[in-house]
Amino acid sequence: MIGQTLSRLLRRSLALRLAGARRVVALAVGSPLRGDDGVAGRAAELLRGAAPGRLTVLDGATAPENLTGVIRELMPSHLVVIDAVEMGRRPGTVALVAPEDLAGEAISTHRLPLQLTLRYLAHELSCELIVIGIQPATTALGAAMSPAVAAAASGTARLLRELLEAPLARTGCSGP
Repeated sequence: MIGQTLSRLLRRSLALRLAGARRVVALAVGSPLRGDDGVAGRAAELLRGAAPGRLTVLDGATAPENLTGVIRELMPSHLVVIDAVEMGRRPGTVALVAPEDLAGEAISTHRLPLQLTLRYLAHELSCELIVIGIQPATTALGAAMSPAVAAAASGTARLLRELLEAPLARTGCSGP
């Protein structure tokens, strides 16, 4: 059930991290040809059209590094990266992941390690970096997306839409 994969703690943590967000880029990462690795692309499809003027959705697929110039031009106050991340949890579990925790990925479906791309963007941009990881069941080539992971994509998109379509909180945060 979505209520379990998107826990209250995750909702609260994400709401706090997005407080005061004025310009948000959501970057989907992963291959739709590899089962659950396409979860971020699915979430991105569901986010399109949300929070007009506040949210830009980009699908980096397997080469998110190709969008670094676009992201820099957008000058976001917040960069939200969504990716299938092996966390050793039940498929469909959604969690905030520290970017440095992605460094240990031995196997990646991305051309450059995502950690390297995120380190570059963090250096170039003065923005809040948020990584949302969704536990995959399988990333086998040609596999279908598992129901639990598809539900997590919907729940993640719904939560981001809800948080970003709410009026800006007066938190004193500055941003472009």
